[in-house]
Amino acid sequence: MIRRFIRNLHVTEGASTRTRTKSVVFAADGEVLISHLWRCDEYTYFHSRMMIQITFFIILCVLWGLRPGEVVESSRHWSTGRGITYGDIRVILAKHKGRLRSTLKIKLRFRKGGRHNEAAQQEIDLHEEPDNRFRCPVTWYLSMAPADNVFLHHTTADLENRLLPLGAASREFAI
Repeated sequence: MIRRFIRNLHVTEGASTRTRTKSVVFAADGEVLISHLWRCDEYTYFHSRMMIQITFFIILCVLWGLRPGEVVESSRHWSTGRGITYGDIRVILAKHKGRLRSTLKIKLRFRKGGRHNEAAQQEIDLHEEPDNRFRCPVTWYLSMAPADNVFLHHTTADLENRLLPLGAASREFAI
């Protein structure tokens, strides 16, 4: 009954069904949010790592202009446990402009219009920012992943070893 009412709102109440652009969080706003989280927030988190997860979430949304439902479980899909998981993220070490650079390749399975459609899924890249670790997505990710033992055949020492195998252009850390 309620779903039918909502589906017919455009007819009965004149609700608009057109798409519209939505604002995103800008980098300066994201930095303010993260700064507040770490300096001023009085909320008591169940575990301090939640602050790291929230920081990574904010950086991800800021850098790619993502909607929250594309990253974490949305209220429409409550209790499904769906969001970006470690299995959606690959860590690649490769040469870039003569230097080694780590990159996160993240599969977005929950983009609007792409849910349950593998052909519409998009993979985004987030690159290491060694000159600004505060907003570096790779730094925040690597502060979570090893603690959760997500790397199958790699230790923290392997992640710190920034060498490529002889003759290889890149190296992937399997999850």
